[in-house]
Formats: sequence, C-alpha cells, structure tokens
Amino acid sequence: MTSVGDILRRNPIQCIVTDYEMPEIDGVEFCRIVRSLPDHCALPIVMLSASPEATHTPPFWNRFFRKPASFDDLISVIEEHTGAPLPGPAS
Repeated sequence: MTSVGDILRRNPIQCIVTDYEMPEIDGVEFCRIVRSLPDHCALPIVMLSASPEATHTPPFWNRFFRKPASFDDLISVIEEHTGAPLPGPAS
C-alpha cells in the first residue's frame, strides 16, 4: 500500500481537497499525517463533510466546507491558496 508521504513526494501537489469520512482512514487522520511531514506541513488543505465541522485543536485543515459545497467557493479557495486560476466547469 502506498503511503500518504510517498504520494506527496512523487507528485507536485499545491492544495489538497479531501473528505472527512473516507474508507480506511478518516480525513482528520489524513490531515494529521500531511501536517507531520516536514516538506508538506504547510500544504493547504480543504476539508469537505456532510457533517458539521469537528473541532480539533489545532485544526489540521485551512478551510472547511459543508456538503454540498458550492463549486465557485471551492474554486475560489483553491485559487487563493495556489495562486493559480482554475478553469470553470466543463460545458
């Protein structure tokens, strides 16, 4: 099984968008792992969830969106953190 650290080291990731509830590892643990990696501890993370935002001190993500999240809001926050404009939805 490939680890989170292996994936991050092999790919030029500028921002992570993840879900709170996932199989095998939940979003909080995933974010905690990312934050523990020295080369990726400041990587912007956007958390999505159908549940209300859980309180963690410190929070492991930069932004939280409750589903269903607005596409425009997601694009805006990703562009804010990456400094790169993203294309709009496909027609």
